[in-house]
Amino acid sequence: MPVRFNLEGGIDPSQANATESQVLSGSTFYAGADSDIRTGTMTNRGSVTSSLNCGGSYTIPAGYHNGSGKITANSLASQTSATAGAAHILTGKTAWVGGSKITGNMPNRGNVSGTLNCSGAYTVPAGYHAGSGRITANSLASQTSATASAGNIHSGYTAWVNGSKITGTAAVKYYWSGTGFIINNNYLQVRPGFNPTLLFGRAHLADWWYTISLDPYDATVSWLTKQNDHCWLNTGVARYWDGPDIPGFGGDGHSGSGNYSVTCSA
Repeated sequence: MPVRFNLEGGIDPSQANATESQVLSGSTFYAGADSDIRTGTMTNRGSVTSSLNCGGSYTIPAGYHNGSGKITANSLASQTSATAGAAHILTGKTAWVGGSKITGNMPNRGNVSGTLNCSGAYTVPAGYHAGSGRITANSLASQTSATASAGNIHSGYTAWVNGSKITGTAAVKYYWSGTGFIINNNYLQVRPGFNPTLLFGRAHLADWWYTISLDPYDATVSWLTKQNDHCWLNTGVARYWDGPDIPGFGGDGHSGSGNYSVTCSA
């Protein structure tokens, strides 16, 4: 039921212009041309609180605020959690880490260059590298300077010469010097450990100097006295270990005793 006001007192509720949304929820008031009692609907927000990160925003809700609410900006440290130190930041550049502004001191190396020989090493300096630096291995030819050819290298063996791997073709050469033994007055036995192609022996027997020599093309046997006289030696057989027969000596009573100093090669 509308309430009637005595307007003689100077109060006219019809002049009030508040609406329900402008009056705190639960509170009543009179307003409007009919002077009816009305109930407010404005939300009572009390003391609102909130926090903001950098770049964030807070929308203040419609309603009544009692004046004790607070919107707080979070600390910069809490928003810049990081692990970099000055050494991790390029020199002259700055960054925020854990709430503090840091100026970097990492050296700027740009594009480094270097060369390496075999077994060499290059220590990459600490700092920033632009990505176009290059460490180059020197050529193998520059590190294997040599003069040998295949004919100077033992057959079956290899070597590096001026950057190329060469397989040797040189024939195997052997040399041995030792004692040859006269056996059964007819054999000269030597044991050089290889099959010789050239043999030379010499002995001093009963005032005679004997010489025996052999090569694969011209086998000869001779002996000399102190007077440089020549004397014939019969053709017995002399042998070398695990090899073919060679011309021998004997028959004069001297060559059957004593030993020869023998030199062999192949």
